[in-house]
Amino acid sequence: MIRSKQRSYEVLMVFNPNTPDAALEERIKKVEEVCKAHGGTLDKKEVWGRRSLAYTISNYKYGLFVALNVSGRGSLVTDLSRQMKLMDEVLRSTVMTKNQYSPDLDGRLKGDFTYGYRPTSNAAASSLDPEVEDPDDKLDADLAVVI
Repeated sequence: MIRSKQRSYEVLMVFNPNTPDAALEERIKKVEEVCKAHGGTLDKKEVWGRRSLAYTISNYKYGLFVALNVSGRGSLVTDLSRQMKLMDEVLRSTVMTKNQYSPDLDGRLKGDFTYGYRPTSNAAASSLDPEVEDPDDKLDADLAVVI
C-alpha cells in the first residue's frame, strides 16, 4: 500500500460580505470536520474581515476573507474544494500547496503587506543623501544657459 505524506496547504475563502458571524464560524467548522475526516488538521485560522474585491463578484464589491492553514493528504484537497463549492456563502476559494519557501500568514494580516511595497515620493526623497549632487540637475542648468 502506498501512503502519501501529509502536506501543508493554505486555503483562502472569500465569503459574501453579508454573511453573519455565526454562519461564518459554522462554515469554518465544516472545513475543520472535512480535515479531520481525512486525517488532517486545521493548524491556523485567520479571519481578515471585510475587504474590497479587485472586481465585482455576483454584484458584490466587498468580501469577507478567511485564510486557513491545513495539513493533510491529497484526498483532503479534492474533498475540501468540493465542499467549498457547495457552500452558498463562498464567492471564491482556492487551495494552495505550501512549502518551506512560502510566506506565512502572520505578515499578511490587517494589510501589513511587505512584498510589492513602494515608498512614497517623500520617503524616497528623504532617503537620498542631500550632499550628493544629481548629475541631471547640472545638465539641465547647462542647457538652460545655452538656450
